[in-house]
Amino acid sequence: MLAKPAAHGWTDRDLNQMLRDHTLAGNGKWIATSPQRPILLLAGILNQHGELDNRPAALDDAREEEARQQRIAVRACHRCDAHGWQLPYSDAAVRCTH
Repeated sequence: MLAKPAAHGWTDRDLNQMLRDHTLAGNGKWIATSPQRPILLLAGILNQHGELDNRPAALDDAREEEARQQRIAVRACHRCDAHGWQLPYSDAAVRCTH
């Protein structure tokens, strides 16, 4: 049942976000804490989601990757401190231009 989402690059984060979206989107839906058939419940929610190319956690993953790239750029730069502020310090704080 999870082979198709996995083939589209889904991870556990996508499944968790899909479940949060399903219950918290203000649509009044809930999920039983101990469903009798959890696989069928998950399959039904996946079917409601529809488009597997639309990963629920893709935006969060992109934000984390952007932050990771920024941290790498700051560490590699010799013109700024560990937080991206240009050295040497002056009266006006200036961000480095990586």
